[in-house]
Amino acid sequence: MVRDVRRRRLSGRPAEAGQGLVEFALTLPIFVLLMMGVLEFGFLYNNILTVQYASRQGVSAAAQAGGVDGADCSILKAVERALTAPIDKSRVTSVQIYKSDANGDPIPGISNVYVRTGVLDCPGSEDEPYSLVGTEGYPQADRHDSLAEGLDVVGVRIAYLYAGITPIGSGRTWGVSDGATLRMEPKQ
Repeated sequence: MVRDVRRRRLSGRPAEAGQGLVEFALTLPIFVLLMMGVLEFGFLYNNILTVQYASRQGVSAAAQAGGVDGADCSILKAVERALTAPIDKSRVTSVQIYKSDANGDPIPGISNVYVRTGVLDCPGSEDEPYSLVGTEGYPQADRHDSLAEGLDVVGVRIAYLYAGITPIGSGRTWGVSDGATLRMEPKQ
């Protein structure tokens, strides 16, 4: 007891001074792991929101373009413009443009699927880095955009492959997909 009091007086610290350092060393890895998980989730969620935004922008362009030649090009351009950083556009696996029923569900077989490879020859000056998979299942000329024919409900679905950024998600990928539907704007 006397010895402990002398040690306290000489160093100015109690004998248990190292206890806080040991507790910190034990909790630091848990805290870092938790922070890395929160950061990875934040990056993933940001990518999910960006894909949602891009699908809404694409379907808005589809509703305005209607059945004109080059409608798919304007849809893909709108999607490309909406896919902003930190999205890696090369990880877009597909963009599907489809005819939808009144509930927003795709009608089977009536869709165009584009993958982000090759070059799509678009009217005008800019080409898009997409190519059509197979044949056109939803030809641009067959889209109904007049009140006399009845208006189509068009949809755009984007599939994206998110790659983990932090050490927690490094080497892992998650598929992110979202779509939106909208009734075409009537043409005169």
